[in-house]
Amino acid sequence: MTALGATYNSVNYIVIEDSRNIATPAAIDVKNIIFTVSGYGLDSDTTLSSPTMSVSTTLNPNSTAAENVLFFVNPGNDVHYVRYVTSLLPNNLLLGADGYNTTTPVNHKCRALSGYGGHLHLLGPTENPSDATRYEFRNRDRWSDLTLADTWGLTGTTAGRNDLADTGGEILNAVHYDGNEYYMKSDSIIRVDHLAGETAIYGFTTVYQGDGLVAPKLVWVTNRGIIFVGLQNIWLFTGSGSPARLGDPVVDAFFDDLESGSGAYHKRAHFVFMEETNLLLAFVRESGSYPNVAWVLDVEQLTWTYWDFTTQTGGISAGCSYNRLESNNLVRGTMLGFSDGRIHPLDTSSENDYVANSTTTAIQAYWDSKEFGLPDGRWPELTNWTGIYLEAKGDNVTVQYSLDGGSWTTVSALTLSSTWTSYNLVINKTGKLIKVRFLDNTASSTFEVRRFALQHTVGGIQS
Repeated sequence: MTALGATYNSVNYIVIEDSRNIATPAAIDVKNIIFTVSGYGLDSDTTLSSPTMSVSTTLNPNSTAAENVLFFVNPGNDVHYVRYVTSLLPNNLLLGADGYNTTTPVNHKCRALSGYGGHLHLLGPTENPSDATRYEFRNRDRWSDLTLADTWGLTGTTAGRNDLADTGGEILNAVHYDGNEYYMKSDSIIRVDHLAGETAIYGFTTVYQGDGLVAPKLVWVTNRGIIFVGLQNIWLFTGSGSPARLGDPVVDAFFDDLESGSGAYHKRAHFVFMEETNLLLAFVRESGSYPNVAWVLDVEQLTWTYWDFTTQTGGISAGCSYNRLESNNLVRGTMLGFSDGRIHPLDTSSENDYVANSTTTAIQAYWDSKEFGLPDGRWPELTNWTGIYLEAKGDNVTVQYSLDGGSWTTVSALTLSSTWTSYNLVINKTGKLIKVRFLDNTASSTFEVRRFALQHTVGGIQS
């Protein structure tokens, strides 16, 4: 089962349980994309919490020379053990938990990880402070000794802990932004300042309350700020003040997908950032057991699209962007890992289609407007909708309308040109509310609409 995507030593990794079903794309060195973990109970639920730190960090994980180390936690089957990858050791259990546990279990368990200030941080660790029972401290941050990831005792070291009880929410993830670490709780955001003092190594400040992270893997740092999915909306947080609302155009439909199954699949929802296109993909489950649709945010334009992967076998449980040299040219791309163990590149060279079994199939792309009506007091007035005006360019676009929540009716299928062109389409239908759809399901075809208007008559006066 594909589990997680991460970057370490400028190499992109996707962790999987079993490599036997991997389909290796042509011209991609699979060794630079994947390492495998077998026999450790790794499964698709690994997306339950942060699999890696926001950045890899230079630490000593096993009493050897310090080096740049990638840590991850496998929450599958509620195991939560912390593991690490070095340049020589592909997969190892991190030891040293006997430094804070009374019954000397040596393996660490936590919900998420952070690497900050030269310390490894266990977020939401499981500990047994006084007896053989292990307890989960979901708002605790416990960190290692400086540069020593296997040293956790509090005597004579810089290891420590802090319980973030300012709010009652649990820590779900951590991200690094603008020189600071931010802990994403289920009800707030905490800024962590590295003080590096003798008595205080870190400072913790609650910088936002009002909403929190709804699922551990639905947070990402962009050049605009921290984008995260909360309980109420999709937000952009820039380090202070209230976050900006990004999800208003799609929030109802997005949360319909996210909350399908009564929220039981939050643990598998995740972001994938496509560096080559500057698109942020929020993979959520519409049906089945794994994410199979993506709500796509253009990080520069702050516009939304919707990608449907429901025709694929298996859901998408991980992904990461990659860079490689090909004939002295830098090639950028994105790999997606499927729940059945397959790993494939996401092809962005084709337009509005996908290729499966050497067959090119069109993807139906469409945009729906909101409903429009003319108010007559509290209620919309019966209106004669006479036409639709639009300005468009591209290959093809089909224009449809829906009256009063009814089925879609096609007005015209337009063949477009490469320059902006105006079109006046006749409707002459009566209703109280109308909405418009622009769609295209032609292979290797795109369209753009920059402006449209609805024409109507009320009382014999056209407007």
